[in-house]
Amino acid sequence: MEFFKDATAVRLRSHFNKYLVAEDDEEKVRQRSNGASNRAFWTIEFVEENSNLIRLKSCHGKYLKASDEPFLLGMTGNKVLQAMPVSENDSSIEWEPRKDGVYLKLRTKSGNYLRGNGGTPPWRNTVTHDLPSRTATQDWILWEVDMDITRDRSSLSSFSINSSVVEDYEGSECSETSMPSAISIDEIASERKDEEGSGNSKKSDEDEIIKLGTQVADYQRREKKFWLWLVLCWVLCGLLIFLFLSAVMSGSTTEQYLFYLKLKGFSFGNVDARFNWSKTARGVVV
Repeated sequence: MEFFKDATAVRLRSHFNKYLVAEDDEEKVRQRSNGASNRAFWTIEFVEENSNLIRLKSCHGKYLKASDEPFLLGMTGNKVLQAMPVSENDSSIEWEPRKDGVYLKLRTKSGNYLRGNGGTPPWRNTVTHDLPSRTATQDWILWEVDMDITRDRSSLSSFSINSSVVEDYEGSECSETSMPSAISIDEIASERKDEEGSGNSKKSDEDEIIKLGTQVADYQRREKKFWLWLVLCWVLCGLLIFLFLSAVMSGSTTEQYLFYLKLKGFSFGNVDARFNWSKTARGVVV
């Protein structure tokens, strides 16, 4: 736990060079390019019962929580939220820091890791807890930790962010504009792109749902058609068997049926003798 020994607040930067940010709805967390916002800072609280565990508290006064709610139905990965503890010993807000070289991994009680997701919507810039199942996502659970702040932020007069000195810090706890900093044009463009991507994610989700619904409906139609054809084939087979047996057994002709069996090579002892007598009487010639 020496990693956080001198820190009271930290910023976590993901594999995609974006910061873990507490959203203004006081529930969601996302990755954002602007690390100068108070929303990117998380206060560290140490768990008294276990010195290897920490809690991360957002500027809204809520804790980073590993929920049991799936991020997307049918997919791996559960949501990470801001929430208040439901009990005194709520383990869902407790994280175990694990060093991996110069990076840090945050492990939940269930064994998952805090993960910053990339890719296309609805995954892009989201944060979940999961176990990476592919080599391409192994680095998504690695976080860089900025521990520039070593004391309470309310008492700061200056500190360093991305090598830019920020002075005379004053303002509300979660204000976006309370911490002015020298942010590059690239960062602003990246943030705007992130906002546009999150704005379009809802539409993308709706399109994906419509697409999946169409695929399910098409599958159901094909399955129904398959079963109808199967039933029809059984009916036709049964009808053919019935017609065949009717043709063989028709005309009150037991002898004809026995004659048919004789042609097939069957022998029935006395029945065969009666069959020979019958066909002699009737003038049947084999």
